[in-house]
Amino acid sequence: MWPKLLASSRSPALDDRAARVARTRWAFQPVIRDGVAIAAEVKAAVIWKLPLSPANEYAMDGPGPAATSVVVSPVRKTGRIRADDYPAISIRLREEGQVIFKVLISETGRVSVQQLLESSGSSRLDQAAVNSIGRWTYEPATVDGRPTAVTCTSFASFFLKQSRQSPDPLFCHDRPVFSTNERYLPRPAASSREAATWLLTHDGSQVEDALLLTKNGWLHVAATALSQMLLPLNSRLVRRRSSDQRSCWIRFGGTQLDIPP
Repeated sequence: MWPKLLASSRSPALDDRAARVARTRWAFQPVIRDGVAIAAEVKAAVIWKLPLSPANEYAMDGPGPAATSVVVSPVRKTGRIRADDYPAISIRLREEGQVIFKVLISETGRVSVQQLLESSGSSRLDQAAVNSIGRWTYEPATVDGRPTAVTCTSFASFFLKQSRQSPDPLFCHDRPVFSTNERYLPRPAASSREAATWLLTHDGSQVEDALLLTKNGWLHVAATALSQMLLPLNSRLVRRRSSDQRSCWIRFGGTQLDIPP
């Protein structure tokens, strides 16, 4: 059956769409042999690229090394948010939230919180996150081979599992939070499949805006692509205030802590 797939994009949806476009839109000049049009085969490649544009309006000031520098990201050695970091009173009150900090990872690999960028809505959870992050240590970042202090955003999430099978909640923020130097801090190769993403929703289902972290920084996904993007089914949004119905920006990735029911 024409067309024949020779190499997959590894996305069935993209493969099917490419075949549909080829069948319904493509046209070729026929091959003529001895004055007669004959059947012939031709190979064609379809390259799918997300339509992207800069998202600089959301970036915080965070100067980094020159774009020509060779940067190796810091790699965590020790430290994670532990179950006993969740304040007991917060568990009794069923307080949940995500804290965002600007942190400094020194040239020796020590971590210190520089600024609270967005509160979880609970001072107890905010302080618990500060106490935990202060214990972490990293292999420091290097710039052109030299250990170098870097600043980056750090996320700490506290939530209560509704059941063992329930999906993790999605935490709402007023706006995306990231610094301009994040483009110089690519994820380690082992985690490269987990692309950093910010998504905007109002109803907890349809995605109305999307930002992706690339080697060129944070970029908007074009509106033409958003109609195909949905949040996972049965998503549970956690807002900082139960009465807050404003726009909900969600970041996928970061450090999370879940407590069983």
